[in-house]
Amino acid sequence: MGFNNFSDELAVLEIVRSSNFVRPGKLTSGQIYLALIRLQSDVPAAGDFMAMIDELVKEGLLFSAAVLEHDISFPYVQHIVLGVTETGAAVLEDRSFQADLFYMCSTVPFQLQRQERTDSRNCQSQTDEPHLPCSLCRA
Repeated sequence: MGFNNFSDELAVLEIVRSSNFVRPGKLTSGQIYLALIRLQSDVPAAGDFMAMIDELVKEGLLFSAAVLEHDISFPYVQHIVLGVTETGAAVLEDRSFQADLFYMCSTVPFQLQRQERTDSRNCQSQTDEPHLPCSLCRA
């Protein structure tokens, strides 16, 4: 799995979660694909996308209400998606937290980052109060 495929999967999970937040209901694989096209300029081919949706369902990240009957004119597995599972939501929350953390770290001036690294190497708790490890609190 390449980075682009991973970002496509995260985008699909976010599309489904956002859609159900606004108006709970069912989404076809085609509706999700159209939403992805509106969101990104580089999208996978339709067959690859349908296989990706099928994998997300099999991995337990999306709820599937049904699989549409096989159609000779469109020979891919098509799901009716109800929403994101708890596991799928946890993946999104984890990625969101990591993105927020990356943003915060990338906006700290270089001099401050260097000073924090020096301070964390010399960390010794001066109180009996519990505190986070140096890598988390920089104390």
